[in-house]
Amino acid sequence: MVSYECPEQMRRAHLRLALQVRAVCCANNISLAMQAKGKPVPAVFVMFHLSVKPISRSAGRSATAAAAYRAGVEIADERTGELHDYTRKRDIVHSEIIVPPGAPAWSEDRASLWNAAETAEKRKDARVARDYEVAIPKELTPKQGVELVRDFSQDLADRYGVAVDFNVHRDDPRKWDGSKKGYQGFHAHILTSTRKLGPGGFGDKADPELSDTKRKSLGLGDGASEVAKVRERWEVVANRHLERASQTQRIDRRSLKDQGIDREPTIHLGPYATGLERRGIKSDFGEINRRIEAAWLQGLAERRELAAVDASLIDTTGDLARAMQARDQVRAAAGAVREVAADGIAGVRARLEQRRQAAPPAQAPVDELAARLQAAAARQADRTGNDADRGVQPEPDPNPDEQRDRDVER
Repeated sequence: MVSYECPEQMRRAHLRLALQVRAVCCANNISLAMQAKGKPVPAVFVMFHLSVKPISRSAGRSATAAAAYRAGVEIADERTGELHDYTRKRDIVHSEIIVPPGAPAWSEDRASLWNAAETAEKRKDARVARDYEVAIPKELTPKQGVELVRDFSQDLADRYGVAVDFNVHRDDPRKWDGSKKGYQGFHAHILTSTRKLGPGGFGDKADPELSDTKRKSLGLGDGASEVAKVRERWEVVANRHLERASQTQRIDRRSLKDQGIDREPTIHLGPYATGLERRGIKSDFGEINRRIEAAWLQGLAERRELAAVDASLIDTTGDLARAMQARDQVRAAAGAVREVAADGIAGVRARLEQRRQAAPPAQAPVDELAARLQAAAARQADRTGNDADRGVQPEPDPNPDEQRDRDVER
């Protein structure tokens, strides 16, 4: 049976138990399994987002149009003669092209690069580019976000030997439901070529573009496993940059279930439902997401309240152990002081004894004092003999009381 030091401690323990029961019963509560495993529940969850989208002619798309839109520039498609002009786009933060070592100089020009990518494909349904869309953690500054995307893009170029054109965009200041986000977020579009880029231009298909049959013959996994590797790589690179920026938050590519989080994931609305929500028209999917978000916020508040209660509880066992440890340290220090003091006293005594033994005997002062006493006695004897010869009687001893009074007067 548990005993309590005081009624206040018992009250806090009961409150803590009630909050735990309420948290477990809450439909949206994040599982306390994270705490049981020793994992801290972060105050702010960093959203992980990495989506992969093919740029394919079968969908009526082109690499030149995709590159022009993402960079906010004008590119003329040499194959079709179309002019893709997105120079009026204003949410571009940074644009940069990364190519493998030894790539031709023309590959660093955006229009030349993606026109060459279009020319390298002959099929009318060919995939001409691949787009990786990532969400930059809001804990990073814009400059740190650009460095993160550059690092990840360089990794893709080195891993697959492809050309990489990355562009950092500002997020829309509105959330999917039309409300304000409360912060300025950023995301990035990372456009990669489907073929390897060498000194002679585009060559063979890159590994992510190979069919599953071809990948199996080469001892590679299927296409889904390749995407999983890219997602894992983004998690590693992003967390490294968060740590470098002295941030405690981390991103996790795993699903909520694999993370041990007991919360329903939100539903992807898509552009149509998102447009309705931003115009103030509620959609069914939006309503589901609102309920999930409200439940999650309630659970988050309960966990913070529980953490505050845990911090206020008195850990008497820990206090007692610390007190005993401090007592032992004081005793050890006092013993050391006594030993030093004893050694010091013994040393002083030894030095005094050495000095006493080394010093010469003090005979001269004693002989001088004896001579002085003998001379005084001789003078006194001579004075007494002279008084007797003259018939002078010695003066009797005065009255002790009178002598004391004279002494007092003097």
